[in-house]
Amino acid sequence: MSMEDWLRNVPSYALYGEEIDEIIPERMHCESIAERSELYEWEIRPHRHEVFFQILYVEQGQGVALVDQQRFDLTGPCALWIPPLLTHGFQFSQGIRGYVLTIEDGLLPSLLGESLLQSTLAYPQRLLFAVDEAEYQHFHQVMAAILLEYKHSSWGRLQALHANLSLLLVHLGRALMQQQDTLTVTQDNRAGRHVRKYLALVDRHYRQHRPVQFYAERLGITPTQLNRVCQQVLGKTALTVIHQRLLLEGKRDLLYANLSINEVAQSLGFADQAYFSRFFTRHSGATPSEFRQQARQQLVSGRATPLQRNADIV
Repeated sequence: MSMEDWLRNVPSYALYGEEIDEIIPERMHCESIAERSELYEWEIRPHRHEVFFQILYVEQGQGVALVDQQRFDLTGPCALWIPPLLTHGFQFSQGIRGYVLTIEDGLLPSLLGESLLQSTLAYPQRLLFAVDEAEYQHFHQVMAAILLEYKHSSWGRLQALHANLSLLLVHLGRALMQQQDTLTVTQDNRAGRHVRKYLALVDRHYRQHRPVQFYAERLGITPTQLNRVCQQVLGKTALTVIHQRLLLEGKRDLLYANLSINEVAQSLGFADQAYFSRFFTRHSGATPSEFRQQARQQLVSGRATPLQRNADIV
């Protein structure tokens, strides 16, 4: 079966095949290409990530990537940058050497700034390296430093991970600007661009409980058009996106912050604790107190991440 034939009923994951929607606490995940693809006979079927960027780094070996129906041959050493919401799949040669970095989208603006992110890394791009070039040596060294930090629990690990990730993105951006190997932006992914901008706006304003009209005006489209592109790309309404962002932050606060439920409600812009509790229970199936107790027990026991939203799994 060709990769093009797979592009039906595309699922949305955080990590391929896993029904989770956040990576904690680093806000990033790192693993070898072989670690996951070998489980699926070296084929990763088309899927997408709603809130995660990915860097695929092929050190040695070969593969093929299909990103929004555009094919890329991957021969090491090379790297592929994939923003959220784009359908992508892979076929790899057995024994391929390389790594995949999965990064929460909310982390990148704090590392790079919105302008650099939007101007240089807003679209999927492939970077071809020459083994003896200095930029590749820098990229490889920083990637190795990230892998080393990720595997161990040394003092300052999180700060070191984020610092090295920022440096890796700078090297990636510089090399991409030099190479100018940007994918053509087509009519088909205009909806994806609108949705990426919408998600960024929601991330900035969700605590203010703004209506859909507010976001549509800032995108230069109507609420009806915004709902249409959200349904097309995400399979959900624009209002559902706002609610799920509020729910996710509520879960984070309940799990990690030493705040009372009333304080969590206030920090998220709810008028009172009762309103927040009704909202949280309706969208998560558990009261804030129940979620906090269950999630912390799961975290301590090392079981699957407690920040699950089953309704988000396509």
